[in-house]
Amino acid sequence: MNALSEETRSQIRSTQILTTLAQIVSELVQNSLDAKSQHIEVGVNPDEWTCWVKDNGTGISRENMALIGRYATSKSYESYATGEGPTFGFRGEALASASDVSCIEISSRTASQRETWTSIIQGGQQLYAGPALTGKRSNSGTTILVREAFYNLPVRRRSHPSSTRTIEKIRRDIETFALVSPHVSFTLDKWTGDPNGSSGKIRLLTIPKSTSMLSVFHIIYGRALAEHVDEIDISRDGMRLQGFISMEGALNKAYQFLFINSRPSEPSDLHRAIGECFAASRFGIVSHSSVLPENTGGYE
Repeated sequence: MNALSEETRSQIRSTQILTTLAQIVSELVQNSLDAKSQHIEVGVNPDEWTCWVKDNGTGISRENMALIGRYATSKSYESYATGEGPTFGFRGEALASASDVSCIEISSRTASQRETWTSIIQGGQQLYAGPALTGKRSNSGTTILVREAFYNLPVRRRSHPSSTRTIEKIRRDIETFALVSPHVSFTLDKWTGDPNGSSGKIRLLTIPKSTSMLSVFHIIYGRALAEHVDEIDISRDGMRLQGFISMEGALNKAYQFLFINSRPSEPSDLHRAIGECFAASRFGIVSHSSVLPENTGGYE
């Protein structure tokens, strides 16, 4: 039995953490939210295995740029804290993992810096580090461009979801993050070509800043689904439950969202328990004169 090399161990970690282009985008958006961004732009070209995320957050200093790709983080690292605190996602894994399975170009500037600094990493190896040659920023924030995602994992590419499904998943993720971050505006573009070169784009989604989760829900999904709701704000035993629920009911769970500590919650026993409670009640039973338009749904 032989010990695995560090390169192999790094690649195994990365391929378990990042499995799709949509997941890469999700991790980058979470980093932008953690950087206190007020505006986040997302672009994707699934056919070219390319995506990018641009924000106006706090940025990455020149000194910290040198640590990217080494599983470094500005977030809490204590093992007991990996499931706690206000930050999203992994602790320092997203950029390092992306650099193992793609070529990433990170350009960033902090409020105290006069220059934009760039780092280009592919396969875990740094190709360039220094002043930005293109994409210089006039204010603080970070732009991360991911090219050739999974270039070294042909099996992953062959089993990857289609372009249509990838864009649908990215859109759904952005909508979910927007609901829990009403103070942040988002855009999503589908690109043809390279964002730094000759290219075109189609705007798929625009979510402006708003004042509450309910108002963002209204913006994304329309008045019919957000008009008849009951807002919830309950505190008990050191916990607080906030949100809103449609009083009209719906035929599916397409518009049902659950967040724990402001983080989106994946389907779990908690979702099933909530579903069972509603199934055992008469909630959501409406007349044929429901205000919901045909083929739309709301919260169950």
